[in-house]
Amino acid sequence: MKSVLWKDLWKEITRTKGRFLSISFIVALGVAFYTGVSATPELMRYSADQYYDEQHMMDLEIFSFQGLTEKDKADVESISTVDQVQLEQQGDVLMQHKDKEYILRAHGYDFQQKDGLNQPILVDGRYPSTDDECVVEADFMKRLNLAIGEEIQLLDTESSTLKKRSYRIVGAVRSPYYLSFEKGTSKLSDGRLDSYFMVLPTAFQENVGNRMYVTVKDTKEELSYEEAYQQKVTATIEQIQQFNIEQAQQQAKLLQQYSKQTIDPALLQWVIIPRYQHYPFADYLSAADRMEGIAKVFPVFFFLVAALVCLTSTTRMVDEQRGFIGTMKALGYGRLAIASKFLIYVGTAVCIGSVIGCGIGMLIFPQVIFQAWNLMYHMNHIYYNVQIGLLGKAIASILVICLFAAFATVYRDLIESPASLMRGKYVKPGKRIVLERIPCLWNRFSFTSKVTLRNLFRYKKRFFMTVLGVSGCSALLLAGFGMKDSISNVASKQFNELFQYDAVVQVETNKVEELNALQEYITTQDYVQDAIDVLQESVEVEIKGKQELVSVVAVEDFEKFRNFVALQDGSKPITLNNDGAIVSQKLAKDGNLKVGDRLLVKTKDGEEKEIVISEITENYMGHYLYMGKSYYEQVFSDNAVSNTFFVTCDAMNEEQESTLIKEISNHPGIRSVSLFTNVEENFNKVISSLNLIVVVLVISAALLAFIVLYNLSTVNISERLKEIATIKVLGFYDKEVGAYVYREILILTMIGTLLGFVFGIFLHGMIMNLAEMNQMMFTREIYAHSYFASFVLTLVFAIIVNLCMYPKLRNIPMVESLKSVE
Repeated sequence: MKSVLWKDLWKEITRTKGRFLSISFIVALGVAFYTGVSATPELMRYSADQYYDEQHMMDLEIFSFQGLTEKDKADVESISTVDQVQLEQQGDVLMQHKDKEYILRAHGYDFQQKDGLNQPILVDGRYPSTDDECVVEADFMKRLNLAIGEEIQLLDTESSTLKKRSYRIVGAVRSPYYLSFEKGTSKLSDGRLDSYFMVLPTAFQENVGNRMYVTVKDTKEELSYEEAYQQKVTATIEQIQQFNIEQAQQQAKLLQQYSKQTIDPALLQWVIIPRYQHYPFADYLSAADRMEGIAKVFPVFFFLVAALVCLTSTTRMVDEQRGFIGTMKALGYGRLAIASKFLIYVGTAVCIGSVIGCGIGMLIFPQVIFQAWNLMYHMNHIYYNVQIGLLGKAIASILVICLFAAFATVYRDLIESPASLMRGKYVKPGKRIVLERIPCLWNRFSFTSKVTLRNLFRYKKRFFMTVLGVSGCSALLLAGFGMKDSISNVASKQFNELFQYDAVVQVETNKVEELNALQEYITTQDYVQDAIDVLQESVEVEIKGKQELVSVVAVEDFEKFRNFVALQDGSKPITLNNDGAIVSQKLAKDGNLKVGDRLLVKTKDGEEKEIVISEITENYMGHYLYMGKSYYEQVFSDNAVSNTFFVTCDAMNEEQESTLIKEISNHPGIRSVSLFTNVEENFNKVISSLNLIVVVLVISAALLAFIVLYNLSTVNISERLKEIATIKVLGFYDKEVGAYVYREILILTMIGTLLGFVFGIFLHGMIMNLAEMNQMMFTREIYAHSYFASFVLTLVFAIIVNLCMYPKLRNIPMVESLKSVE
């Protein structure tokens, strides 16, 4: 490129700083959002892996109902692929605080060991030094307003394994073992584990462990959510299982000799849970998967809208330089040399914007989204890794799009002769629009209305570019608001509309007389309205190559069951009968099932059974198969004896709920009691995190909408300088000139917004499909207020942009503008 063109390029950049910065800014915004949101799922997984490695998180958890000894520990340590083994004692206890009971899990932990597994993080205070001291989960202390120096009071229970009933709090901790706010389940009280605390191992009554934590050699170098890590861990599990089977068989023989009874070695089988199946870690990965579902659609669409606006600015810049192109051709410059000015101009602006966008996107968006998820999952901070492939893909994509637009526009001009280029672009004559052919309607319009309509349909390129740009932004806004609608109403639909029962009571008896007595006892409790007995058990179904748990519910009294579960296909009620099973909607969708199909299920004994699908019912959480008891006996060749009660209750406060749970759970024959208020509360915590993420997406879409409207309006005015100068010369006042231009922009904005609603509905559906979890689906509803908010926001931005453009309209130089070629 010759020095003359270099100088001209530099002058062009300095002369059109606004356009240059506009291209850079729109590219920066699009790239920032695309890279930031797209990188977040991978950063979430990477952060969890790094956090676990720093805290020496176990690779395997082993527990046994028979207890674990130092010999067991030594046996596992002898396996060649095992790196480290830690024996620990745990026990669940009831804590009394301000007339309310909480279930806590006590961990015996040796705080003196330097390389201990599942190392807690000390948030405040110190670690215990005596048997009567403890450290408690920091968030639980905050929730109950507990302070260091206070004592926690434990209740006497038959299962209590601790020596003392009172422990002084000396510190607040967070444990990598409890990554999620959901701590797990317990056999005590209502079955929901509220929190945990840690004491010295000597605080337990017996020196027998019931948990063994194991790390596998050479796993820290692998990412624990990838296959390479899982293969190493799985190989070690197989060795431990084989070793344990041999030990259990020998132990069973010895027990049989002394007891003279047949002992099943499986009863002496260790339960081994790898890290990737540990609930908090698996739950966190599912959150990353949900985020990945959003990232597959929303940022890509966002990116394309930004690219479209950038393309518009680039095309307009080339059109303005027709005279320069003609002059350069006349002076003998080649096509490539002339085109290089525009390609370098656009490429420089795009590269600057891309680099800024990558930096902002990779730092800000993941941090904001991570903090939103951290309401549910507790990690110190996000761990960054540079995703070169993603950054390169983003920069290359936007660069190719913009350079292609610039080159295509320049090439279109370069093939013309220098004379035609220097004469200016030929303006096509206007044509009559369709409305002009309807005199009874056309004649009723005012002069300005006629001009507006003619301009809208005359400049088709401007019309489509503006409408598409605005429609893209309104689609993003509607999809963002729609995500909030779809996510926030799931709990209400599931636990208020579909599940009309409020509690699940599991029993231990299989005798009809005892079941009747238990039902009578439950229904006589305060706040209980009614109860129905059902058989509920789990089976396995293969879905998309993975085994999923499905809850089978077998019912005797079909008519009464309607008062507990609303089986429906949309607004159409479904009748339960003994001709087949009613399958839940998510299971049917994932399994590609339709009415009349046969579903193959595997029982807990490993037997495979076929179930006929009679209907598909609306359902959003969990997989269910509803059937009559007669059909259950026909399929499973077993007696359908009830083991569960569904219970409907009056509205209760927290204290009344606690009292009811305590009364029922302490009755003989009751195994556990679960209230749906706990499930709904936990789900709402998940929703709160997703809502914050939706807010980030909506704000980003709103910012893009503003920039798009500003950019398109600027291009619109710059293309019509001569036209606007002409009406000013004809005597139009500034406000009339503004109304002349603004009217068109507002009409195009409204058309684009309405078209965007169509795109937004499809975009929303795609995002919700990708964001769903294995056993949860979201509604596809978008509330009316979301349409209204999207429309109003876009319109408000258009008005603000018009106000920003007013000084530019007022200061248009009439004489110079009349000389311009449009």
